[in-house]
Amino acid sequence: MSWTPRRAPRRVPLNEWVGIELVVLPSQMFLYVDGKTRQAVNADFSKIDAPLAIWTEGRTKLQVKSVEMAVP
Repeated sequence: MSWTPRRAPRRVPLNEWVGIELVVLPSQMFLYVDGKTRQAVNADFSKIDAPLAIWTEGRTKLQVKSVEMAVP
C-alpha cells in the first residue's frame, strides 16, 4: 500500500462532540466528520487485519464517547 496522508481541510471543533465515521473497504477508505466527507483514499486495504487505534496530534486531549465496529 502506498499513499501519502493529507491534512484535513480544517480541524474538528474544540470542546464539542463530533460524529466520526471511518469506512474501510477492500480498495477504498472514507473518513466522515458529522456526515461530511473529510478524506477519501484509494489503496489496497484488502489484507488489513489490525486493531483500531485512535490518537491525537501533540498534547491535544481527546475523549471518545463510544466506538462501534462492524464487519460486513
